[in-house]
Amino acid sequence: MSDQSAKELRRREKRQQEWVLRRAACSIDSRFEAIKTAVTRDVCNINKLIENEELHYRLEPQGTASFCVVQPAKMRLIRQESAVVFHQVQSSTSYIEIERRIRPEPAKTILKIELRWNPEECRCELLADGQVLTPSRISQLALEDLFFMSDVLINLPGAP
Repeated sequence: MSDQSAKELRRREKRQQEWVLRRAACSIDSRFEAIKTAVTRDVCNINKLIENEELHYRLEPQGTASFCVVQPAKMRLIRQESAVVFHQVQSSTSYIEIERRIRPEPAKTILKIELRWNPEECRCELLADGQVLTPSRISQLALEDLFFMSDVLINLPGAP
């Protein structure tokens, strides 16, 4: 057995031994916080690329189970504020819903994230349309159009 295979086997064994703690930590609350951390990092990174602070994206709380990333209206040709809203929905099946809002149009759901416990891997997974996603990937999918859409007035690296 190679060193790499032996290390992976030890990692899996450790995860299996800690399955109770891992399963107990697998909650919509903890995963929502992980997504919020990734979004916060991405907002900080985009704002580093924008010299004028009036044009900085804002991260705003929306109660205890929601937050949004707001793009100032000054940044857009149509001069309407745009936002991506992250909601933690508690019901019989809890999930995270991500919406895109361009006022005055109605909000449009862009992602619905569900939680799944993977017992073989002893891992808490976030799923959208059956695909396992990391918090960083969820942030990218939610924010990429907001950050790099074609009607934004400033030029950012990687914008169309």
